[in-house]
Amino acid sequence: MEALLAPSMVAARAGIHEEEKVFHVLDHVFLGTRHGAADLQLLGRLGIGAVVNLTAGTTRVPNHFEASGVEYLHLELMDELTSDPMPAVPRACEAITWWGQQGVNVLVHCQAGLSRSVTAVIAWLMKDRRLSLDAAAGLLVQRRGRRPKCNPSFWCFLAGLERELRGWKPGTKPSFDFTFWLVEDLADMGMQFSESQLTEALQEEADWVNFELFYFALCGWGLTSLRRIQSLATRPNPGFVEARKGASMALEMMEVYRAWPAVQVFCLQVIQQLVLRHGDKRLGAAILEMGGIQKALKAMTSYRDAADVQRAGLAALAYLGACSDRMVGEIVLLGGAQTVLEVMAQHTSEADLQGTGCALLMVLASSTWNQALLVGLGAVQAALTAMWTHPTTVSVQDFGIAVLASLAADPTGWASAVGLGAAEMVVRAMALHPGEAVVQDRAAKALQALSASSSAAQQAGYPSDKPALPYLPAGQVCAPYMAPGWPAPRLPGA
Repeated sequence: MEALLAPSMVAARAGIHEEEKVFHVLDHVFLGTRHGAADLQLLGRLGIGAVVNLTAGTTRVPNHFEASGVEYLHLELMDELTSDPMPAVPRACEAITWWGQQGVNVLVHCQAGLSRSVTAVIAWLMKDRRLSLDAAAGLLVQRRGRRPKCNPSFWCFLAGLERELRGWKPGTKPSFDFTFWLVEDLADMGMQFSESQLTEALQEEADWVNFELFYFALCGWGLTSLRRIQSLATRPNPGFVEARKGASMALEMMEVYRAWPAVQVFCLQVIQQLVLRHGDKRLGAAILEMGGIQKALKAMTSYRDAADVQRAGLAALAYLGACSDRMVGEIVLLGGAQTVLEVMAQHTSEADLQGTGCALLMVLASSTWNQALLVGLGAVQAALTAMWTHPTTVSVQDFGIAVLASLAADPTGWASAVGLGAAEMVVRAMALHPGEAVVQDRAAKALQALSASSSAAQQAGYPSDKPALPYLPAGQVCAPYMAPGWPAPRLPGA
């Protein structure tokens, strides 16, 4: 079975007209498209002062009018057949209610105003206005002028929400039977499933609400897909088409098996191997388009205590970030800088994870645009703590030194690194790893970046004729500043 994601729901909804902009749904709530979200005059005429933006990935719509005083809540939600509406849709509902209590009109939009935004508005109508799924869907058809084209996973979510809100028992049919719409939408995309197949999968196997069982009923349990993905990932020189297909299948499995951390690890490792083996920036761009960065970060935030998930996620992001500056920008935009630092703070005893975390920080810090942000988030402290805690791990020392060298190019980063004893830490790494040429080379460059004669030191106002570092007596090593929540490190044998 080919990946269910192959037909794009975005492409299926691409036929919206520029005239389709904003539609009043009820009270203070408006539904819109990308065209409406970009029309400031229209928003002003309608008195819209807040926007819930549910676009994501390469088709993300900017928050156009923040500078004009419009408030925004941007919730990344991919438009794919297997996309998980949690936690974006519940958060959207809370925001719609809150802004309504403040007397603010709200626009909820995605690209076409037919799936993601419709799902959020229907959920709000059911939760806040106590409408049934049937009444809410009917109202959207009336106000939008088109019927919704929600993803199968979104319909299952809405059916489950209605069952939960009304206290219905398992097996209870939702107030609205969306089976026929689902059959039409999948047929429009060339999906080769009969109406009887879809009906059995949705109503009998999935009990209307369990998307995973719906998927398994149509596509099987995915073991064949997992074996095929592994085969593609381990080929020495996969072609672009093959590598892209493998990445697509892996990302789909991450959505379907989101409750299985072991599958998350497997798929993240596949992404890492494909990017490493293929070596084509087009593959990174394709993975970006498929929401790979968002899915990696989602896996990491969903399983914060699982070191293997964190390690696999950090590695995948590091390899993706190395593909292009655009990938680095996307990682930072989606909160990846904060995430890597939180992961490193939580898993300080995991040497391999710390090394991979430093590698990702090195990739992010390679962009001068990110250096001040990383310094402010505590990346200097994170690198120093990793190096202090794992002095004999070459990858930690290597990438940690690279992070310090990059962040020292920022005046605040230079002052922070110098004040926290970065040079002493670099000197210690050189002493502990005399035979590691890469460590020695990075260390020499880092010491130059940390010197009083560096441009960052001059920008920081440090006199060039003064020594930049209060070097400690021979053999003594300083302990870096430990941010709250970081355990005190111990040297081997201490």
